Amino acid sequence: MKSTADEIFASRNHHSYEKASSSDEDHLLCENGSFLDQKTHRSRLDAPSKYGLIRTAVLICSVVLNKDVYFEKWELLALILTTHTNNLAPLQEAIRYKTVLFTSGFGSQKTKYMGNSTAADDAWKALYPRTVVRIPKSSADQLVNQTIPLNGDEDHFPVLISVFHEMHCLDSIRHIYFGHTKGFDQNPVINEAILAPEHIDHCFDSLRQTLMCGGDVAPMPYKWVEERKKALGHLDVQHTCRDYEALLEWAGRPEHDITGWDEKIKPTSIP
Repeated sequence: MKSTADEIFASRNHHSYEKASSSDEDHLLCENGSFLDQKTHRSRLDAPSKYGLIRTAVLICSVVLNKDVYFEKWELLALILTTHTNNLAPLQEAIRYKTVLFTSGFGSQKTKYMGNSTAADDAWKALYPRTVVRIPKSSADQLVNQTIPLNGDEDHFPVLISVFHEMHCLDSIRHIYFGHTKGFDQNPVINEAILAPEHIDHCFDSLRQTLMCGGDVAPMPYKWVEERKKALGHLDVQHTCRDYEALLEWAGRPEHDITGWDEKIKPTSIP
């Protein structure tokens, strides 16, 4: 059962929440093969063909006996590729990858997202200005997990984008950590629901699932730190990441604006 905070959050607008051509070596091999073929053509024609027949028979038997395994593997691969692609819809066009050097969060490597300040609050809010977006039917039809149409605009559909939900959750935990009991949202009812223990507990487990799903395995090296007289792990290493700015740009497009949607009105296409 959804918590009150989940229902409120999902209803808000922001809710207020991407065989090469043969190489020269291959070409040379083909030319050499052609030359050898001309020299050995007669001897091959004169040779018994029983070995070729045996090889062909063995191959046919192998395919027949293992057809179920082959088909099963191909079907599994097709399922994985289809599911992966569909799970990226409708953001497939926005997926970009880039190398990002992480920061440790210590000393000179602190970021604007750290600390208990209004500036930090604003920086966090900018990471998920719109969490629920509006998508066309062509995108909704590709989804593995189907969503309902928008009432009054049933050629478009609402979806909550996972990464923006996780940002909202992490920001909720951050507010609790710094002892905030208000100010997360201007609406006191929403503020109370989001910062309630049940919602924060949900956020912890949602983030756990996301981290386990992504499974970032970038190795972090150890270095000897003379002043500390010990080896310390270094977190400032490169990671291959999805371009978050590209995701924000996609979500912020006017055609994805869902302002005015009333989730309490049932779409007429639903019996």
